[in-house]
Amino acid sequence: MASSSDEGAVLSVVKKRKKGLKSVEYKREHVKRGRVKGLEHINYASKVVAKKKIGNDCKCKLKCFGRLLEGDREEIFINFYAKETKDEQDSYLQALVEVVQVKRRRQQGDEPKKPRSRNFKYYVTCSSGRQQVCAKAFLNLPGVTKGRIRRLTSLLLLGRSPKDLRGKNTSGNATSGEACILVEDHIRSFQPKNLTTHQEK
Repeated sequence: MASSSDEGAVLSVVKKRKKGLKSVEYKREHVKRGRVKGLEHINYASKVVAKKKIGNDCKCKLKCFGRLLEGDREEIFINFYAKETKDEQDSYLQALVEVVQVKRRRQQGDEPKKPRSRNFKYYVTCSSGRQQVCAKAFLNLPGVTKGRIRRLTSLLLLGRSPKDLRGKNTSGNATSGEACILVEDHIRSFQPKNLTTHQEK
């Protein structure tokens, strides 16, 4: 008959496995929340991501930052990061973009270029109302990237709503949660005598 130390070793493996899974889940939630809320956090590469802040003045001919009071700019920023999910943020941003037809097409240079049939107008909303801003101000006020807005405008042209698919793709080397539970149950099912027999062989 096996000693209690054999059974303790098996239970130790199970506990370490559970602790490891909880640690991974905690880090995933920490990174996810940091991204959505614009908080300082450590990403998966163990690098510190700085807290989001309002970007620099666009200095365009529309004078977007000058037309908006400091309180309005802060309100736009706070309202954006008050959203609970990335999908809510993206839907909010997409609703502030308007597709317009290009009125005049000018060919620049000798190289023929594919004409652009669509353009976009960008807006922000605050206590002062809805105001049109330039593309740069639309990025800088909530502190989002150009790639994110490009994705939203592409989906808008397709008539589709944004959906966050990050982390939804299954890796070929990934083990499902159900499989991990089955493995743990299998380890628990070992009787001490089975471990002893295996060691004697």
